[in-house]
Amino acid sequence: LLRSLGGDLSLSFGDALLGTRLLDLTGQDVVSWLFADLGEDGPSLKCGVAALSFDEGVGEVDKLIIETTQIQLTGQGSVDLVRNV
Repeated sequence: LLRSLGGDLSLSFGDALLGTRLLDLTGQDVVSWLFADLGEDGPSLKCGVAALSFDEGVGEVDKLIIETTQIQLTGQGSVDLVRNV
């Protein structure tokens, strides 16, 4: 199923809380460190957008922007769902 995944995905959100358990799922110490001093409930998200395109289970992250009350993160990259899931 993942090998045949194709298409575009766009996400946008605003006014949310990012739970610390979600940060733990990423397994990235850098991400956890960025949000370390933002309280028990997690950081308050102001807004975020992401644009991804998938072809044969490989997704290209064309745009990633997440803004909290403390920081703004931007990024791009790829995810291979066939090999890494």
